[in-house]
Amino acid sequence: MKKVLAILLVSLMVISLFAGCGKKEVDITPSAPPAETAKPAETTQPAATTPAAPSEPAKPAEPEKPKPEGEGTLRFAVNADISTLNGHMYSMSRDGDAADMVDIYLYRSYIGPDYKFQRLPEFAADFPQQMDDTRTVWQIPLRQGLTWENGDPLNADTVMYSYKMLIDPKLLNTRASYFNSNTITIKNGAEYTKGECEWEDVGLKKIDDYTVELTTVGPVTADEIVTHLSFNCAMAMVHEPTYEAAMNADRTQTMYGTSKDTFMSAGSYILKEWIPGASVTYEKNPNWVFADKIWAHEVTERVVTDNSTTLQMFLNGEIDYVSLGAEEYLQYKEDPRLIESNATSMYHITVNMKNPDNPILDNLNFRKALYHGIDRVAVANIGSAIPAWYIQPLMVIGDLSTGESFRELQQKKHPEYTPENWAYDPALAKECFDKALEETGISKVSVELLYSSDNSKYKACSEFLQKSLAEIFGADRFTLEIQGMPNSQMTATKKSWKDNPSVYDLGWGGWSTSKIAPWNGYNVWRSSYAQKNEPYFQPELDELWVKANQTEERFDKEKQLEMAFEMEQIMLRDLPIIPVMENPNRYLKSDRVILPTPDNSYVVNVGFGWKYARVAD
Repeated sequence: MKKVLAILLVSLMVISLFAGCGKKEVDITPSAPPAETAKPAETTQPAATTPAAPSEPAKPAEPEKPKPEGEGTLRFAVNADISTLNGHMYSMSRDGDAADMVDIYLYRSYIGPDYKFQRLPEFAADFPQQMDDTRTVWQIPLRQGLTWENGDPLNADTVMYSYKMLIDPKLLNTRASYFNSNTITIKNGAEYTKGECEWEDVGLKKIDDYTVELTTVGPVTADEIVTHLSFNCAMAMVHEPTYEAAMNADRTQTMYGTSKDTFMSAGSYILKEWIPGASVTYEKNPNWVFADKIWAHEVTERVVTDNSTTLQMFLNGEIDYVSLGAEEYLQYKEDPRLIESNATSMYHITVNMKNPDNPILDNLNFRKALYHGIDRVAVANIGSAIPAWYIQPLMVIGDLSTGESFRELQQKKHPEYTPENWAYDPALAKECFDKALEETGISKVSVELLYSSDNSKYKACSEFLQKSLAEIFGADRFTLEIQGMPNSQMTATKKSWKDNPSVYDLGWGGWSTSKIAPWNGYNVWRSSYAQKNEPYFQPELDELWVKANQTEERFDKEKQLEMAFEMEQIMLRDLPIIPVMENPNRYLKSDRVILPTPDNSYVVNVGFGWKYARVAD
């Protein structure tokens, strides 16, 4: 049979990485306007004898800079309230997005002068400095003069306290592993969290008031350290007095970040007002390191859970952008206000394989039956999405030097792994289903699929699967029940399998992982990952992840890419998740908002740059 060799590919941006790691501090201050040139004295010579002066070329206009206090208000709507601004324990992407507005990191992703992704030192004064020949000891100089919103200084003690609390053995924060072992592994980090060593044994030391030192388990690069320390809001600084004031008596829990009064800002914006369930208001921080990149004086976010209401608010001019669902996209896909980008995650069905009440979920042939029984093209058409049989989405870059995507590179190297018809094979699906029934000794299967009720397309996609899978397997032998719930509730339900193994059977979901390191993106399926959605434990995957991310083998980029491919093959072999489709980012943008890129393009690790936008009116 003829292979389907074409995968929907879109051009990805070539990423600019910082070069070298010299000692010179990075200058991020706005350039001063040139001094005014003195006017020449008027001549007293007769005009007839005065030679004509050559015309001087016009001086280029000095680029306009944002006002220190900003100007105008950006008005957004969000579909969920913030549950916490504490990056040490957040679980929802909504929390991470809000924290990113007000947090300060050692390093931050930003939009470079060529409108491509770059990283800049934020709280750090420079990139990491290598201190030994083994590449395991690195020092990070810190900027002096930075403060929290109340005027308290940020210094080395801030870094030490923030990361000590992140990996504290009593708090047992869900994001501790992000510091201990992700892109790099910190010496004795995980051991400290487990209570197996003292804080003094951890590879994080204060050298002086504005220098900290990291010690890693193995050799690393400056780029890997920067990636590790800017991964997400788990790596943000926390304000020690506020964090401590919100701590309970036995130091097992802190309420830091659960209200305006229990949080302190130091980032691009200051948290001005937080009305739970209603709205959040941010005000520009004129003292932020990159204040010259922030145009708006204020950003307001209104909590609106109904998508149709949000769209109507945009059409009424009440908010400045709106995300489009499948039906809305079909209605507005020719609208000049539409902006689009590739998906940042692949949408899949998570399988609770160890559900004791439904052991069929632990049968590989049953999961294969689901994998081959899904008509991805039909489902994607319902959701105005892109069919996906794979694990890593199209957005993920495989080669930083060329900008080629991971999918593009793997298609070239392993075209034989591209399945026909997006892996949809009804005959093979039925064959696998029959084997599953035989192997488990049952005659009929009933499973429930959770879907997000926040977007109507997920209900329609679920209803399609309910009907089409029954047609393949036989309605007398297979029943798919569907259950809608708010996305936040569905996420919490899936994550609760550890305490309640029977809590769900199947559930829609999607991970947004590393966009620049496909070998790192499988972290969310490692056995040790704290926020797992499914009981998947695969030593083979764990070992490959460590090799690809933490051993010297990763310095061979061909090997590293091949290990990423092998991890994807393990996932497709075991099928703890069933890949279905990618959901591109589609928005209608108000004409009053000017995004930081001239063509309104999406920048990897930054997005469309809404918070860097300018209000035109």
